[in-house]
Amino acid sequence: AMPPRDSSRAASWIVERLREWGLTVSDVDFWTCGTGPGSFTALRSVAALTAGFATAKGRAAARGVPSALAIAAEIAESRSKAVEIAVLYDGRRGEVLALPVHRGPKGFTISGDSAIFAVSRDDFTALFDFDVLAATRRETAAIESVLPKELFEKVAFIDSFPVERLLEIDDPKWDFDTLLNPIYLRSATHVAPVVPRNL
Repeated sequence: AMPPRDSSRAASWIVERLREWGLTVSDVDFWTCGTGPGSFTALRSVAALTAGFATAKGRAAARGVPSALAIAAEIAESRSKAVEIAVLYDGRRGEVLALPVHRGPKGFTISGDSAIFAVSRDDFTALFDFDVLAATRRETAAIESVLPKELFEKVAFIDSFPVERLLEIDDPKWDFDTLLNPIYLRSATHVAPVVPRNL
């Protein structure tokens, strides 16, 4: 329900939602947050916030769950035969980024080595291997600008997913370490610090 790219307001937003239900942060025993794919800053901020809230209760249980699994689960609910799902994201730079999700007997898991792969206007053939292509509606324009029409028409879009979808994912475990392994749309770039030049 929060606007995208607004993680700076997450703490006050969560506290306000809890207050509406007559609760405080210390009333919560289990915390789950989405771990992407997403931007470096937002994912790290929300993971730190979740860990902080859980620690405030004297080490309540906390975990991170890839949001892509919740998107796949939401879209696959109306597609009972979908097994291999690619969740698509705006990669900017004229690319769409895809994360493969597998639907198995125990639910949804990230396929293969958990790697996001890039799809460009010149090479989109890998997407034909999936039963369903999934994305949130805010990614529509970016996806349409990259994929050919026949492939774009196969993308199932949702406005959002109910947060309960994150709670339904059985894997990963209730472990703080799952908060520390988010999936970034683009890997963070680390450079050595330099002394700025005087101009």
